[in-house]
Amino acid sequence: MIKFFRQIRQNLLHQNKISKYLVYASGEILLVVIGIVLALQFNAWSTNTKELSKEEWYLNNILDDIHYQTQSLDIIVEEYKATIIAAKSILKDYYNQKSFIGIDSLNSNLNLLMYAQFFPNTNNTYQELVSSGQLSLIKNNNVSLEVIDFYLYTADIESVFKNDINNVFYPQIYPVISNLVQVDIADFLQDESDDYLLEKLPPISSLIEKKLENLSTRLALENAIKLKILILSDQLTLIDEVKKGAKELAVLVQKELDEHNHK
Repeated sequence: MIKFFRQIRQNLLHQNKISKYLVYASGEILLVVIGIVLALQFNAWSTNTKELSKEEWYLNNILDDIHYQTQSLDIIVEEYKATIIAAKSILKDYYNQKSFIGIDSLNSNLNLLMYAQFFPNTNNTYQELVSSGQLSLIKNNNVSLEVIDFYLYTADIESVFKNDINNVFYPQIYPVISNLVQVDIADFLQDESDDYLLEKLPPISSLIEKKLENLSTRLALENAIKLKILILSDQLTLIDEVKKGAKELAVLVQKELDEHNHK
């Protein structure tokens, strides 16, 4: 093709047809410019298509993360509610009987109070967007800002949970309860040959009862149970707020994806 155009130029010059040559040269330049413009447009279209595909992939993954986190929080909510019921049951019986000794299911209920849950901050997609510097792939500024705000908020909630566990539960609650309970591992046994691990030895039960006769021990246990209720109640409120935020963000992200599909 290049050889063909060169031959045309040479023929026009040999024939001394300058005006026709200039017209031809202008046309050739125009064709080159048009080719460059088309190539740039194609590259831009290709880049936009790739970015749009990446954006949709990230938005779908954010939806998956929100769904998984919400499911995890639902499980924690049920566990927390059961634990609060157990804790209140202990205190109710204690106030009625004026003693912890003889309370039905005291050991099993105290076992429920021995566990702490870290906040399930499912933010893998968001962290990848940040670390790779690709947050700009989300073209809708409102959606991008809402994603950032939500995950900054969940990071704060995660810190609150960690603080409760590290500064209240383990130093003030767990040591008191663990000193007055026989750990129940029934839910974790799969072999009948391990049933001996479920046996509650009378001497140990007597030792615990003797400890519970001490007024200071009773006060420590009462306070530990109350602290557990306070922590879980506060965390349930935070979880509720996170779930509301997650639901709102999911609606916003899904709306953005629907708009992409209609383009």
